[in-house]
Amino acid sequence: MYRKAILITFIVLVAASAIFALIDRKKVTTSSDKAYAAYLRGEEYSKKLYTAEAISEYERAVQLDPQFAMAYSRLGWLYMESGRDDEYKQARAKAFEFIVKVKDLERIQINLGFARADKNSDDIDNYFNELVEKFPNTLEAHELLAGKYWGEKNTDKAIEENLKVLEIDPQYALAYNMLGYLYYNKGEFDKALESINSYSEIAIDQANPHDSHGEILLWLGRYDEALRQFQIADSIKPNLDFVIGHMGQAYFSKGMYRDALGALFKAREIALSKGRKIDFELGIADCYIFSDRFDEAVGFLGEISESHPEAPSPHLRLGLVYAWQNQMDRALIELGIIKGISAKKEGNSKSDTTANSHVAHEISILEAEIAAARGDYEKAVELFKGIMEELERASRPFAFHRIGEILIKAQRPDDAIEILTEALKNNPNHPFTLITLAKAYGVSGQDEAKSEVLRRLLTVYKDSDDDFPPYKKALIEFEKLRQIS
Repeated sequence: MYRKAILITFIVLVAASAIFALIDRKKVTTSSDKAYAAYLRGEEYSKKLYTAEAISEYERAVQLDPQFAMAYSRLGWLYMESGRDDEYKQARAKAFEFIVKVKDLERIQINLGFARADKNSDDIDNYFNELVEKFPNTLEAHELLAGKYWGEKNTDKAIEENLKVLEIDPQYALAYNMLGYLYYNKGEFDKALESINSYSEIAIDQANPHDSHGEILLWLGRYDEALRQFQIADSIKPNLDFVIGHMGQAYFSKGMYRDALGALFKAREIALSKGRKIDFELGIADCYIFSDRFDEAVGFLGEISESHPEAPSPHLRLGLVYAWQNQMDRALIELGIIKGISAKKEGNSKSDTTANSHVAHEISILEAEIAAARGDYEKAVELFKGIMEELERASRPFAFHRIGEILIKAQRPDDAIEILTEALKNNPNHPFTLITLAKAYGVSGQDEAKSEVLRRLLTVYKDSDDDFPPYKKALIEFEKLRQIS
């Protein structure tokens, strides 16, 4: 998940020259009023997630003041996120060269930012502690603590810190945005949407509030509304890669795989970072997999794994395809590759603990699917349940769907119905969960309940591709049940 934030832009447009001329009013250290103006514009663009424009303004700031440490710091972070490693190292070196000129709060922020970028966990803790000790009541301290607690999955503490930010500055849009996601992850969906609405009211003419709104609606199964929000975001600021990627996810959920592929290929083309590019490529592979285009999926995933040998997710999907096709030798090879990647990451002293946890989940998922393919259903269900609570709420529906599938194979349809019905409380329109629930009702002889679930599924897939296999199958089964009744 990307950190999303925005501030009202008129502060750098109205009477700017009067503000910039007062050195003591500057929030960061620079001897140049023009450099400070460029820096503030960079801050505004950065918090809108307009990365290219932000980089341009920060670059302008350091051209105007070659000793502007905080501008180098901000620039370095965006270079790092964009995969521009050499430029990141140069910006980091410049920031540290001139860090002796800055105020204490800036020094801590610069050091903490680079510690996080370089994944130096000891330094991260040290600078966090120093910040909280020296500046306990600042917006910066509460904002960074909120992010820290989010990373630790301490949702309540993260919410508490964001609320403290809003006590300091009720118009600080970042806090409303973060609260939207935090309340969603806590299962308080009304509060999530209320927070995102507050974000939109502050930043009414900007793209990211609509993207955030759409993302939460997407997770709640309100796909048409989500797609409309993404389209509004794109109309405000065209060609933001994450907005186009989210549109692809909405099309995917509606069974509109041709549109999904178009959006995801476009998002891949304009992606600003390697990580996001891989995410979009995995979405493309999912379109192939779940429209029964397995040969295309395998070929495409092979290309991804060759281009990104350190990425485990392509191997997970390859392993899943092989396990579902009962090609166990190949599935086991992919599992071995993922374990090798995991061992390499754990052996790296600067490895990302969140990424390591993600790889561990992928190992468990593939082990579960291999166990299921071998008929060891109890082990498969146990493995899936073991990782369920560790997953973000938005990632859980597919795991519930797979547990349901496995329970049906284990001839436990009533257990499948129970867990799938519970899963639909988070997203009542998750298509894979509906498909599996309909199957469970069919196995247990509850034709009326199956018919109602299929009716719901067909509503979700009302705009799907005409040749979309799940839609065609659901329609045939629904018509049969209607004739019987």
